[in-house]
Amino acid sequence: MKKTIYKLFQICILCNVLILCIVHPKVYAQQNIKVTLDKYIEKFIKEQNIPGASVAIVHHKDVFFTKTWGITGESEKKVTSKTPFAIGSISKSLTALAIVKLIEDKKIKLEDSVQQHLPSFKLKDTQSTSNITIQHLLTHTSGINTYVSIIR
Repeated sequence: MKKTIYKLFQICILCNVLILCIVHPKVYAQQNIKVTLDKYIEKFIKEQNIPGASVAIVHHKDVFFTKTWGITGESEKKVTSKTPFAIGSISKSLTALAIVKLIEDKKIKLEDSVQQHLPSFKLKDTQSTSNITIQHLLTHTSGINTYVSIIR
């Protein structure tokens, strides 16, 4: 399971690199990138014995590339764009990216308390609750060590 998540993470990194290469979106160049991306992912999936994958690349608000490959590991159904995948630790990177976007848009600051934006966020220790910042959560320095600590 961890290997599969790691392999999917590698595909995500590749997709991000390819997105950065899209500086001048000319039709020919886009088609060439799509073909290259498709071939690379298909080869990677075969080499790594990944049963199936689904990739979507969105550039600004436009869907640049979307494709599915293979079958689901459990039921052996064909992978579709609606097939759910466990993303594991990748959600940490996606959360950090969303936070950075909110900071760029000046909607939040790293120094803001979590409760300022999520008033329902409460720990058993109310003093600790008010001191925890967004930066603490992103850097895993909030002092919350397990899910049990979150329960009031």
